[in-house]
Amino acid sequence: GISVKPGDIGRLKFNFTWIPFPDAWIAIPGSLPIDPENRVFIVAEKQTRKYYAFNLDNGKLLWGPQDYEEPDFNSYSIIYFGPWGQSVCAYGKLFTGGYGGEINAYDIKTGKHLWSYKVPDPYNEFTWGNWPTPIYLVTDGKIYIAHQEHSGNPPLPRGAPFVCLDAETGEEIFRVEGLLRSTRWGGQPIIADSTILWFDSYTNMIFAIGKGPTKTTVEAPSIGVSVGSEVVIRGTVMDVSPGTRDPRIALRFPDGVPAVADECMGDWMLYVYKQFPRPANVKGVWVKLDAVNVYTGEYVEIGGTHTDPYSGMFTVSWQPPKEGLWWIIASFPGSKGYWPSYAQTSIAVTPPTPITIPTPASPEQVSTVQATVEALQPMITALTVLVIITLIVGIYSIYDHRKLRKT
Repeated sequence: GISVKPGDIGRLKFNFTWIPFPDAWIAIPGSLPIDPENRVFIVAEKQTRKYYAFNLDNGKLLWGPQDYEEPDFNSYSIIYFGPWGQSVCAYGKLFTGGYGGEINAYDIKTGKHLWSYKVPDPYNEFTWGNWPTPIYLVTDGKIYIAHQEHSGNPPLPRGAPFVCLDAETGEEIFRVEGLLRSTRWGGQPIIADSTILWFDSYTNMIFAIGKGPTKTTVEAPSIGVSVGSEVVIRGTVMDVSPGTRDPRIALRFPDGVPAVADECMGDWMLYVYKQFPRPANVKGVWVKLDAVNVYTGEYVEIGGTHTDPYSGMFTVSWQPPKEGLWWIIASFPGSKGYWPSYAQTSIAVTPPTPITIPTPASPEQVSTVQATVEALQPMITALTVLVIITLIVGIYSIYDHRKLRKT
């Protein structure tokens, strides 16, 4: 070991020979096989897939080999995956991955095996069974892995995984199969400002994975409504990420791409960007609706609802409690997958329409009507008699006519 510390550059710190067994093939593996905080560096032995930890200051062996049997194909990883995330030290752990299609975590101080995550190919289309998966990114307590192959043979195997794991527990945070397929020659992924840039060898395109922007709209009746009347408020919450403006996407979604719930994001992105079948059980996002009096500042909580996942539309009904001019505010609070957005409109609420109650007739009006009816009574009686006589004459005429026809 040679010091690179300023003022001490070039000093030999330790020099010794260490051979775990005859003809051992030793390498310093991975893209980050050093833990400067715990003063540890890692070496690996190809044939047995075993790892050894040494003190970074004096070169003494700390532990090794580990007590866990790594996959056979990780022998190739130790040889070839050095710069591509075969071994990474972070968060007090050694993480290993590679051709064996298995991610393992070890305690950096003791070598104790902590957890495993296997990445099988359910279609059995890849040559070696499990997906070769190096560790590409380690940040924010998470590990990002994906399938990598130098030169794939067409047709490329389906469903290459893109996975995010909890670095502490190994639990799956998300896994999308078929969205991204990495490569060596296309460059390695990078992460900055909460966005991952990744070359996809399925499409030979660069994808940006991160939190997407949204646009919320809202509308209400443009004419005044009275207090207590039912008002319909409607709007949309849409994904306005730059990728949605790609002509190939815009032609398929002429009204825009709706925002969806986090738990549906993987399948939804496959549908939008990779033309997979539209998922059946997609959920929309939550929208909160409020009203604020323009002049008094009085706040009224209208409530909230979920958007329709296939159109992005939401709709609610509301009965304004008071008259006045009101702002109607629709707010999408954001999620793990989307940034928040809001929109507002206005509505005029007028006083309720007065109910007209008829005025009761006065005694004088009642007497006048009664006198009029009494004055018309003889005429009514005469008309009644005439109607009766007419009916009798008509009936007799019909009877006489039928009698003549019989004779």
